[in-house]
Amino acid sequence: MPDGRCALVRNGYLPEREVRSWVRRAERDQGRRPEPTTQEQERIAALCRNPSFEERDNMQKTLHRRRLIIAGSAATCLAKLVCVKALGQTNEPVLRFRGRDYFLLQEKNETLFYFTPSDQSNMQTRTDMFSIVAYPDVKNYEQLQAQKNQVLATYHAPGSVIFNQKDAPPSSGFGGECFFVTGKGGDGYTDAYFARFTLASGIGYALIYTRSFYEHSGADGNSASALGKWINAHGSDVAKSLLDFTIVLNAAVLQSWAHSLERNAG
Repeated sequence: MPDGRCALVRNGYLPEREVRSWVRRAERDQGRRPEPTTQEQERIAALCRNPSFEERDNMQKTLHRRRLIIAGSAATCLAKLVCVKALGQTNEPVLRFRGRDYFLLQEKNETLFYFTPSDQSNMQTRTDMFSIVAYPDVKNYEQLQAQKNQVLATYHAPGSVIFNQKDAPPSSGFGGECFFVTGKGGDGYTDAYFARFTLASGIGYALIYTRSFYEHSGADGNSASALGKWINAHGSDVAKSLLDFTIVLNAAVLQSWAHSLERNAG
């Protein structure tokens, strides 16, 4: 691993206390805990500064109903909704990550590619996914860093957390890279994202590994709790594997991937 990239990951880069705190917050925001959600906490603070008896009464009724629902009913398993449709994997694996072969499942405009293991061809139920995104307009490290920040900004929302982010500027023999680890909860699922932004063949790329947990994951059926346990056990190893991952990336390679998917669909 180049010296500059070593700064991206270190032992214990995901503090267990921070992961536990986010799991509790994600459970609140998903309605799995009786405590107020992040947005409700902000509203309560505002009401304390400028009290409105009607709004305060409505908030109390909302929290009371949630306590009754959580205490009296089991959580419903919901399938994760995604905006892409699986077309069928390519016949041959395209890349190998952490000892598993990944097959091309979906592509868009020869700039966005989704890969999954052979037994995970359903985008609505898959648990492991490797994505490669090409940024043709990104030509240098400064633009790469700006692109990373733009993507990272989407995780500043309730139910999301940024576990860690590191930038390694260019140095001798190293073009510079950016890296982050985030978590995001939704209806019935929680995802962990490991993203590495790098330059290859004159343009920027993002290499992203996604691990998904659904509401039936783990002994207690809690996706956020299952993610927290998994990321504490495996997060550092996954990050290092992503930083050590090598693959040839250029326009010809992207075109060949897209054509292989077209042939398979035909």
